[in-house]
Amino acid sequence: MKNLIYILIALSFAACDVTDIDPKGDIPQDLAFTDESSVRATIAGCYDNLQSSSYYGRNYLVLPDLLANNLNHTGTTQEYAEFTNNSVQSDNFIIDGIWSSIYDGINRANMVIHFIDDAGLSNDDKNLYLAHAYFIRAFNHFNLVRMFGAVPVKTAPSTDPAQDFNAPRTSVDSVYMYIETDLNKARNYIAEIFTGSATPAVIKALYARMALYQGEWSEAKAYADTVISNYGYSIVPAFADLYPANNNPESIFQAQFSEQDNNILAQYFYPTSEGGRHEFTPSDSILSAFEAGDVRFDESISEHPDDGLYVDKYRELETRSDNVYLFRLAEMYLIRAEAETMLNGDVTAIQDDINTIRNRAGVDSTNVTDYNQLQELILQERRREFTFEGHYWFDLVRTGKAIDELETVTSTEQYLMPIPLSEMQTNDRMTQNPGY
Repeated sequence: MKNLIYILIALSFAACDVTDIDPKGDIPQDLAFTDESSVRATIAGCYDNLQSSSYYGRNYLVLPDLLANNLNHTGTTQEYAEFTNNSVQSDNFIIDGIWSSIYDGINRANMVIHFIDDAGLSNDDKNLYLAHAYFIRAFNHFNLVRMFGAVPVKTAPSTDPAQDFNAPRTSVDSVYMYIETDLNKARNYIAEIFTGSATPAVIKALYARMALYQGEWSEAKAYADTVISNYGYSIVPAFADLYPANNNPESIFQAQFSEQDNNILAQYFYPTSEGGRHEFTPSDSILSAFEAGDVRFDESISEHPDDGLYVDKYRELETRSDNVYLFRLAEMYLIRAEAETMLNGDVTAIQDDINTIRNRAGVDSTNVTDYNQLQELILQERRREFTFEGHYWFDLVRTGKAIDELETVTSTEQYLMPIPLSEMQTNDRMTQNPGY
């Protein structure tokens, strides 16, 4: 695979509270792991990869809301318009960037897994750092499979430019098996090693989300319940206190940014009169999705007298330091509610979970008892709760509703993004998704 040539680790330690390690650029194979500090530095680089502008620094966060008609493209980068129209082409450089960035993160994790024995660590330290590498590899493979379907699973590092990078696709079911294997390896040893690194709760939250996507309802319910009940998280009473994203009692896992290690989300969302690009604006569809009095509307969307409506969840225009939620407790409540609904379970328990989220938003409790109506309500609550946080497209796809709800989706072949043209041209074992 041509996008996995050598590992380039551009570490920014301010975002990870790793201040005792000198940043490294290119790390030759024979110098990569000489002691614990070099392993720790590479783990920091694994998490730093999440901050890429092609990943949670912008595009992987924005595209699901463009595809799902939560956002319109109103800026100048025309490749974004392909997502608004659900007519993405394989030569779209944004898709290429996502593919390359995620595989880069996998390669970084593979470096740790493959070379960690060179560092001479104790078994406890080795298992701790391996747990983070396995988690990162699992999280990245999950994000690939839900966007592209069957993808190559990479379990060995790419360190030699002369290496054969051609790799076939792995079936979706097999990708999930690899992800579960990695999480099983990580779960017994994971512990926070710096701000923004994974914890046992993060592992369980990923299990819950993965089970939801696979329709494994009992497992999704159990894992979500574990996160809710066992790790001391709580729903922040005021929705307004969640933004700008911060390490609050509801936050399970975030991509961490700072003034030194920043993103330009606010710049892309804010109006030009405020110094932004106004590249994306809220759609008419999302405006009508909120009930009267729902505080999530005012905390997600603002209006400028000259430039009109704009997204206001990302506000650090000057410092460019908005964190990005990857998991928060509200999702676990809605996963538990959805799983219980699909199991035809306790209606009162389902209502309680939904109402925990609705009441915090300032809207009345639901009294719906029909399971089909509850499923639809949960989907809409997810849309409102996680507006502009990159969920709704994946929700429509996993529930099979994108083709019914979006005028621009006329075939289920559009549910998957195209394999990038650059990958198709350089990997002779790769096949394209249908429809592209």
